[in-house]
Amino acid sequence: MQAVAHQMRNVVGVSCAFIVDENKHLIGMITDKDMTKRVVAQAKNVHDPISSIMTQEIHTVYEDDLVMSAVQLMMKHNIQNIPVLNHQKQVTGFITPQHLIQNDSVQSIFLLDKIRHADSISTLIDLSKQRSAVFQGMMESNSSPSIIGQVLSMIYDAFTYRLIELAIEQFGQPPCKFTWIVAGSHARNEVHLASDQDNAIILANDATESDRIYFNHFSMYVCKALSELDYTLCKGRFMAATPKWCQKAEIWQEYYRKWSNNPEYELLLNLNVFLEIRPIYGDEALFDSVDSCRHELVSNNMQLTVALVRNALRTRPPLGIFKHLVLEKDGNNNKVLNIKKAAISCMVDFIRIYSLLQEGTALNTTERMEFLHQVGVLNDSTYQDLNETYHYVNRLRFQHQLKAIQNDTPIDSQLQPDLFGSFERQHLKDAFRIVSNFQELMKMKFGV
Repeated sequence: MQAVAHQMRNVVGVSCAFIVDENKHLIGMITDKDMTKRVVAQAKNVHDPISSIMTQEIHTVYEDDLVMSAVQLMMKHNIQNIPVLNHQKQVTGFITPQHLIQNDSVQSIFLLDKIRHADSISTLIDLSKQRSAVFQGMMESNSSPSIIGQVLSMIYDAFTYRLIELAIEQFGQPPCKFTWIVAGSHARNEVHLASDQDNAIILANDATESDRIYFNHFSMYVCKALSELDYTLCKGRFMAATPKWCQKAEIWQEYYRKWSNNPEYELLLNLNVFLEIRPIYGDEALFDSVDSCRHELVSNNMQLTVALVRNALRTRPPLGIFKHLVLEKDGNNNKVLNIKKAAISCMVDFIRIYSLLQEGTALNTTERMEFLHQVGVLNDSTYQDLNETYHYVNRLRFQHQLKAIQNDTPIDSQLQPDLFGSFERQHLKDAFRIVSNFQELMKMKFGV
């Protein structure tokens, strides 16, 4: 203990130390504040081993994680030092608040911090207007669509987390264990400025009818507040405020059994929304019990896969017989192209299908493509084509949404290709051809 304190203060001059095993894997950490609280204040023997006072449950990030991931951990758990690991789980550095202030993401960091300390829904509504400024800053700095989606997801997470805390202040402590989960693009960390709500609640199996009444009021409060922050209510009502999606863990497990074993159209629609889920707040063990059941039932399930393929092929890229773009008319008689429906959702669907067949655990579409490339499902050429196409169509959507902010028009995914130059239109057609070719390969592979 004394030797570690000497190293921290007199040799290296740092405020924290990491304890590793013989393989250099992180097993604990200690800070100068811990030394004060756990040694000096309790009059511990300074010759005791450091393992007797070190923190063993440590929150970490990987080298290739976003800076914002460290920010979230600091704010959620009120900690100051985050170890950075490589993928061999060896410590390669650490992050402090001082490091973050020097980073270019300071605008996003300040917004997350303000959200964390907001004392009312009205304050959060005011803060929600800064989301567009953060988005514009990322677009101006030419951030990748993947990073933009992840940062917008973190902001969405932060708003949701704070609203849940405010709901608990409003209605009192929850009467049983629960987990608030998000689904769809939010779960995949692929949020954009027109994202709506896809959320639900998992309740402990001992929840009573009285408990359900509490969570009915609780979820209505959170979902209504999210809509006031411009996260629109889900048109299909896939929200925690809908009683069907606020259920005990055992009911959720039964849902997944029914959906995966009998993939009829209505059940498949429900499963499509909840194929990806991620916890935001609450009991992690409760979430794990449902998520492990979900993963086991939907992974490498050929009957389900064929149903998912059929469903995915219902939507084809809008290329006419002579390879011209097939456009629709919006309410203002403009010829538009819904880039989400025409390309983004198509790609999300078939990349998800192949990932599930390989029992992949990643939720994010970009990460799923990387996984499929690593296991040899996608060769180098196909991976490059799909990766570049996916980022291109997402970039188009973000550029469209940026213009909507600048022109004070509705934010959506409806592009107007007639306003594009010939170069952009050709790239868009190329993107649709790549999507269409991959769908044809899927059609032949699965015989649908």
